[in-house]
Amino acid sequence: MYSFAQVIISGSRIARNRSRKQWASIVFIFGLVTGILCAPSGVLTAQSLCYGAGCNVLPLSQTDLNSMLLSTKVQYADPLARDMSEATAVANIPTVPLGSITMNGFSVGAGADATYKPEEDVTVYIPNVGTISDLKTVGFGVNGRFQGGLNLGQILDAGRDNDPFSASRFEVWLSGLEKKHEETELDTYNTLQGKYALPPTYRASVYSRALDVRYHIFEEKGSVWLGWSGLSVLTGVHSMRQDLYYRRIDSKARINLVDNVNLLWDGIDIAEMRSRFDTYPLELQTGFRLLYVLGINLGGGMAWHKGSTNFQLTRTGLVYPESDLLSIIGINDLSTGLLLRMPGDGSAPARMAFFRAGLTLHLWAFKIDVEGMQSGNTKTVAGNIRFEMDLD
Repeated sequence: MYSFAQVIISGSRIARNRSRKQWASIVFIFGLVTGILCAPSGVLTAQSLCYGAGCNVLPLSQTDLNSMLLSTKVQYADPLARDMSEATAVANIPTVPLGSITMNGFSVGAGADATYKPEEDVTVYIPNVGTISDLKTVGFGVNGRFQGGLNLGQILDAGRDNDPFSASRFEVWLSGLEKKHEETELDTYNTLQGKYALPPTYRASVYSRALDVRYHIFEEKGSVWLGWSGLSVLTGVHSMRQDLYYRRIDSKARINLVDNVNLLWDGIDIAEMRSRFDTYPLELQTGFRLLYVLGINLGGGMAWHKGSTNFQLTRTGLVYPESDLLSIIGINDLSTGLLLRMPGDGSAPARMAFFRAGLTLHLWAFKIDVEGMQSGNTKTVAGNIRFEMDLD
């Protein structure tokens, strides 16, 4: 760690030579940023370094940077990986809409859900170095599907009766989607020498397949104006393969060193995640009908997950001294940046309890479902639109 006298002497020398090194700094930073942002995904690496002309006066040694890397991974990257993995797994639970309880014919439609785990503030404590504050963890997941369902009694020509093993008490649902999406708006990243264009902020590739079977324990009762939808149990196999890339610019953090020197880290966060999940839900479903056009639906149960998530976090950007003393000698005019690149270790819980509720709007054969689901503190909003026809 450098003393203030060493910082002043070194900073004065650098200020005198700054014009001679300016073009070299431009080329170096542009090449480094481009290399980081365009590096191939799927390769999990760990790296910490300082780049730019002011590294020799920055009060952080390579040993300090290595300690910062390890502490940030354990206290920030790993919790972020767990939140993202859990949100993705929860998004893989809902497939069959609650509003189709005790379906007597067939249904075709499409649906999607978005999952969110609330943002949390994180402060990373680095032994003998200091802290990094103003970091945030968050989890989000998305899923979509085209789906179709059929009451087995319609295939086997089995009328509804009191036989608990009648084919008419069983439904089979198939759903799936293969979709790639990319936000096309480009941003720019400010450095002291100019602005550089960055890749899209969000890129996702989703592949999902699901097979569900629902059994009617108790049939519906009442009239179309007021009635009970019955009680059903649903189980299935849901497979999801998802690749996500997310970039956030103007992500600010504060590095508070133990010698009372504070640095502002104005950077870019890049998260890359590859998830492979198989989910096995078991759910009880029921509901009520009001005035024919409105259905109130409830469901809850357990889901078992099997799979893995590969996660990598990169944070890079310019470092500015917050101290007036360091600013006076010109360190804030130098192109000095930090890079931390680390894998995150975290996976979704193997077992999750969940509860969901929803409303269904019945417009003759067309149905619109809006649902909400919660598992722990992870929340999901889902929507479906479908054509459903009873053949009784």
